[in-house]
Amino acid sequence: MSQQSVPPASGEPSFADQVRGLDAKPIDKTLARIMDDLYDQGPGIDGFKPLSAEQLRGAGIDPSTLENKDSGFLARVYGDDKGHYVLAYSGTDEGKDWLTNFRQGLGFEDAQYNQAIALAREAKVAFGDEVVITGHSLGGGLGGAASIASGIPAVTFNSSGVHDKTLERLGIDADAAKDEVKDNGQIRRYSVKNEILTELQEHSIPLKWAMPDAVGHKIELPDPDPQSFWKRMIPGNGIKHGIDIHYIDAVIKAQEMASPETARTATGISASDPARADGDRSVRGNANAEVGIAASAGSRGEAQATAQLSHPSHPNHGLYDQALRGLHGMDAKAMDFRGEQGYRNAATHAALDARANGMDRIDHVVPGRDGGGFFIVQGGLADPGSRRAFVDEARALSPPPQVAAHNPPAPAETQQQQETRRAVMS
Repeated sequence: MSQQSVPPASGEPSFADQVRGLDAKPIDKTLARIMDDLYDQGPGIDGFKPLSAEQLRGAGIDPSTLENKDSGFLARVYGDDKGHYVLAYSGTDEGKDWLTNFRQGLGFEDAQYNQAIALAREAKVAFGDEVVITGHSLGGGLGGAASIASGIPAVTFNSSGVHDKTLERLGIDADAAKDEVKDNGQIRRYSVKNEILTELQEHSIPLKWAMPDAVGHKIELPDPDPQSFWKRMIPGNGIKHGIDIHYIDAVIKAQEMASPETARTATGISASDPARADGDRSVRGNANAEVGIAASAGSRGEAQATAQLSHPSHPNHGLYDQALRGLHGMDAKAMDFRGEQGYRNAATHAALDARANGMDRIDHVVPGRDGGGFFIVQGGLADPGSRRAFVDEARALSPPPQVAAHNPPAPAETQQQQETRRAVMS
């Protein structure tokens, strides 16, 4: 097999050059899904299929080097019909892999790292600049070391660290190499906020001094299932949660949350854009009319009116107002709000969720890719570090806690809604 089964279009950059960079790219989602396919030993995903033993041999790679039952090493090479290849390293799966994690943390030489580096160098010879590396957990550590040793760009997820001695045994200046890949776009490493491995490596005392950090330019993804204050108070819950969101399916969910701008072609407006102020007067007028109606009901009094986020005196009114304007700016086909009250209910839930997720403003409101809800965003849409939360359609349209106080009885709140309300209103 030649280095690439289908030559790239004239003038098109190599696959390696397409993947290199500091910023998140659409291919990163495909690479995460490839890792999920590797764990499932699936048939492939997003146009990439695992190479057969015959195809590997044709490329000059011994198929037996992709798996070693003695050390626990497992990898796959995927290819598509464009001549692009992905070398994917499996993560921690059994006791042997945890031994590898332990040995790497102490700087001992380990068979899995040696095998990963040797395989990457073979892939570089076989596929040239049309191959990239990916890996998750232990596989992310293997991928990071293999990338530095071979020069192949890599995208890794919730990665284990790479000890200096692993690189120094290859004749590589570890400090210089690690500093370089932080800034040159060769390795992007994603970590989900609060996941256990990154927390131990970077924040846990004294382990952070004993465990090496993952290599590459860090992109933090949001916690896909953030715990309420009360859940965090349950002993042991934080550790369990950190383990749950370490897995690749949590990474994939977090990627979707972190990239609402790629979720749907239609983009929501910038909810805090002052240029829209005149056009939004009618929206604010409707909201204020709602407050007036509530305040005029003598049996309810001013106290219940101020309990409404739509009331200007409410401390979170700004979030409500930004959410409402953003929702009115969405494509009307994105979600059926069933009238103005639906918009107000959704804006109230959005404001509550914004506070629960630590936001102090809502800059953008963006519809979900397949409908069923919308994202609220604080910060730039293209900024991986921005704060984001997803509000699902069923909850968005339901009467929120403040409205339920003087509307017909609403369905019982879910536990999540109750916890969110308690956290925000306390």
